[in-house]
Amino acid sequence: MIATRDIRRARERGVTLLEIVIVLAIIGLLMVVGYMAIRNVTKAALREDATSLTAMLRAAHNMAAMSGKAHRVVIDLDHQAMRIEVCEGKVKLTKMDKAGPAEPPRPEDLPDPKKIFGPGSTLPPEIAQSVAGKDPLKVAAALQGKKVPDQCGPPTLPNGDSDGRGNERRIRTDEGVHIRRVFVQHLQDPALEGVVTINFFPMGYAEKAVIEVGHEDGGQFTILVHGLTSRVELKAGEVDPDELMRRDGAGDKADER
Repeated sequence: MIATRDIRRARERGVTLLEIVIVLAIIGLLMVVGYMAIRNVTKAALREDATSLTAMLRAAHNMAAMSGKAHRVVIDLDHQAMRIEVCEGKVKLTKMDKAGPAEPPRPEDLPDPKKIFGPGSTLPPEIAQSVAGKDPLKVAAALQGKKVPDQCGPPTLPNGDSDGRGNERRIRTDEGVHIRRVFVQHLQDPALEGVVTINFFPMGYAEKAVIEVGHEDGGQFTILVHGLTSRVELKAGEVDPDELMRRDGAGDKADER
């Protein structure tokens, strides 16, 4: 009688332990499935934003070729936003050490050009002569160590996007995605903050550029803009920027970007 009761109790304990093991196994499986789902969402957001930026760069190239006017993609690293602009007149690129500020100076914040060039001007004659005929607003900005942005604005041509998202977009930072660095031909150093532009010209060429789009939990896509052909290439993972930036038009290695 006692043995039977002990066996029954042992069986009951065995069933209880088995149930606990099964529950723990199910919990573990759900955790794995949940983690994989989060990872898949992360990868999807990263891929979609990298693909969206790639599409904007390709659209800028096509719009430049169709309109005969220079177009550019403006990347605001501080706000993780980008937009396409068309530029009037000749675009002059100046080699700089770093990207410009996120907010360019407004005309109302600059000295009145009439006071600079008008009667009673305090400009030394040699400076007045050297800037004669130039844009007074840009001269006023230069005297304060600032720069007036180029005459660029919203394009009039459709960008040909199939998703209807337009010429202004934002990176989904709320999902952990961000543009890490931008290498572009007119900048000596990679841009980590501020505003950087990548220019596309009507004759079918562009500034060489490398854009790194990553996620805070890991993973990265790299976008390459080839100079001579304006070809825009999206690659999964990291790419050595110098493989593109330190090569000349013939594909040979160059001493500088």
